[in-house]
Formats: sequence, structure tokens, C-alpha cells
Amino acid sequence: MTRNIRLPQAGAFDKSVYVLADQQRFKQVLLNLLTNALKYTPVSGNVTVSCYTDGQKKVRIFVTDTGPGIPHEKLDRLFMPFERLGAEQST
Repeated sequence: MTRNIRLPQAGAFDKSVYVLADQQRFKQVLLNLLTNALKYTPVSGNVTVSCYTDGQKKVRIFVTDTGPGIPHEKLDRLFMPFERLGAEQST
């Protein structure tokens, strides 16, 4: 199964920017986002990871994909424990 995954080149990152966070939790969140993006994106879809800084103290990491997304009426349940928001019917 081939996927189109685009990642920024290593040279595109400002090496003076860093994240001060619990390393294990940070990796866990990023891996979860990437895994979900790959799992729910069709084979012909795209997954993109990008990183931006505001030049101050904030770094934003975006994982975007061309999967079906979450229906608007279920967004209020997004951070509720054990909710799969309809994904239980997927493979």
C-alpha cells in the first residue's frame, strides 16, 4: 500500500527553535497524530507534517491529511475519553 507522505526537508527547520516538554508525552502525541492521519487517509490521499514558530514562544506543529475528518456534530466530543467518533466502524 503506497501513501503520499510529504515531510519538510531537515534544512527547513530553524535549529534554534526547540520544544520544552515531557519528551515521552510529546512523542506520544506526535505519533498518535501521524498514526491517525495515516490510518484514516485513503491510499491515494496525502499526509503533511509542518512546523511554524511565531518568533516568540510558540511552536505549532500541523499534521494535515486528506482523510474524511470528524463530522461537525461530533466535534464537541473530540477530547472525551474513549470516544472514537464513528471510527469504530473503520478498519
